[in-house]
Amino acid sequence: MIKSNNSIFSVLLFLNTLLTFFIFCENLGELRYTIIIPILILIISIKIISDQLIIKLYNLKLLFIIIFIIIILGLPSHIELFPHKNNIDYSYFQYITSMLIKIITCYIVFWSIDFKKQYAYKIIKYVLLINVTFFFLQFTIVYSTSYYIDPLLFLTGDKQRYLANFSIPIIGATYRPTGFFEEPSTYAAFVTCLIACKLFINNKVDIVIKLSIASIFMSLSVAAIFYGFLLSIVLFFKQKNNTFFKIISFQLLPFIILFLSILISYRLDSLNGSASSIRLNLIKYIYDQSLPELLFGNGMLGVVTAFSEYMKSGNLWKIDVAALNDNGLWLFIIIKIGMVGLLSFMLIMKNKLLNDNFNFLIFIILLLTKLSFIYFGFIFYISLILFMRKNNE
Repeated sequence: MIKSNNSIFSVLLFLNTLLTFFIFCENLGELRYTIIIPILILIISIKIISDQLIIKLYNLKLLFIIIFIIIILGLPSHIELFPHKNNIDYSYFQYITSMLIKIITCYIVFWSIDFKKQYAYKIIKYVLLINVTFFFLQFTIVYSTSYYIDPLLFLTGDKQRYLANFSIPIIGATYRPTGFFEEPSTYAAFVTCLIACKLFINNKVDIVIKLSIASIFMSLSVAAIFYGFLLSIVLFFKQKNNTFFKIISFQLLPFIILFLSILISYRLDSLNGSASSIRLNLIKYIYDQSLPELLFGNGMLGVVTAFSEYMKSGNLWKIDVAALNDNGLWLFIIIKIGMVGLLSFMLIMKNKLLNDNFNFLIFIILLLTKLSFIYFGFIFYISLILFMRKNNE
């Protein structure tokens, strides 16, 4: 158990918040592991010392079951059991190693706080606040001075895609802040994932949730606006005792929709339709596969055959196709484990893991975002549900 020593608890809380923040920094790539691993070692050391050198491991059976499932999911691709394939530069060893590091890291976060929901809630809340605060800082500075703070450029050398390439009457030049991520839609996807984590533990719609959704809209990404709109609708009807607010909101709704429609129109015009066409092409390629491939997917180490050589060289764009997760997590799952896999995953989430319709609706919105189920942040979300769902503390 975490001792009553407030200083030790504060250090653990700080380190876990820092660790979780970097877990969600997907665009830092391999660089984040140079930060994550030392933090993990510190957390484990402090936890063991605070428990007087007695190592108490909980939920080990569940952890081993998850590891077993991870191993089994990749096996058909490894042995190339049709329709699963091994046709990209991603080995079975790389898959196993990557997934084990991620799931064990998430386990250590929850183990170090004794699998207590109230501590996990604080960590997620702080990580959300860090992301949202930095976003608003970016937004304020770029619109007031035209100077953009780009942490990715400083850390990785890659520029964030914050230029909107269109202007709006009265407002003028528009920018699309991205927080700590490469694109505004990626920022929106991971913030939505953090919102889902927070609401799973406590479904209260507080100021942090409201600011987070506001930042999603303010990123001015078409995809982000879509996520934000769906989140707003679900949370809107979740709140109670706000009849006056609901009446006013319904009256303003037509004007909000009109503004968003104009904004989306400007954005799509600036891209000359290219964004829509490459996403449609992705869907077309996937649904042109054979029936077994469509039903059961291409495997954890495989992709649609037509994509294979282009993905090895990093030139998928040459066949006018979007990134595999650009159309949403739902389609990425179909690529990997097929329509049967997607349906099975949804049924498990609905009937076994998520205990109410509200959290299931939030999960459905997550399926529409540009996440991948091998992303560290999404694995954190699933781990939170698995390890915390039976603990009411």
